[in-house]
Amino acid sequence: MSLLRRRPEEPPPRRPHPDARTEAELQRIISLRRAVTRKEAQLDANDGNLKSIRNTMRANSGSAYNTSRAREADALQRESAQLEAEVIKLHDEIAERVGRIDDADLAWLDSR
Repeated sequence: MSLLRRRPEEPPPRRPHPDARTEAELQRIISLRRAVTRKEAQLDANDGNLKSIRNTMRANSGSAYNTSRAREADALQRESAQLEAEVIKLHDEIAERVGRIDDADLAWLDSR
């Protein structure tokens, strides 16, 4: 077994749109989608960390250690709430940008 992890293979690059303005808009949509993916992955990680913290707190109930763990949990919850708000904002921006583009031009998003 190899100790190095292989990067998942990326699909071949997308053909650029003939119109430079439309291509720039499509690139922005792709960029926003990637940002959403990263933020959602961070939300998933925060959720896992929060569950771990809560399990630790249950196992150590009544100890002074739980005070610091409770602060960590609160910080994670605040960060998660902020990330969720950012994801919603990004989804709204994506929807707005997609709504401004012609359907034929949107087909270029998924073309290879």
